[in-house]
Amino acid sequence: MKDDFFDIVKDIQADIQTHKPTKDPSTAAASPLEALKMPEYDPKKSYDAEFYNLFIWNQQLLEQVEKEAYERNEIIQ
Repeated sequence: MKDDFFDIVKDIQADIQTHKPTKDPSTAAASPLEALKMPEYDPKKSYDAEFYNLFIWNQQLLEQVEKEAYERNEIIQ
């Protein structure tokens, strides 16, 4: 689990570093809120199941953070 978490973090960091804002004003969003538009509803997707999967994943990540924080505090003391 620990390696998976760090792999995901590395992937996110790589995505952030490779993302370049567009210079073309015709393709750029007029305001930051336009860039945050919700995607259209897809009746084929199971949004409830996806919500619960994300919730469980977040809970697992929080447990890992708490464990790492506890281990860090033990080392410091």
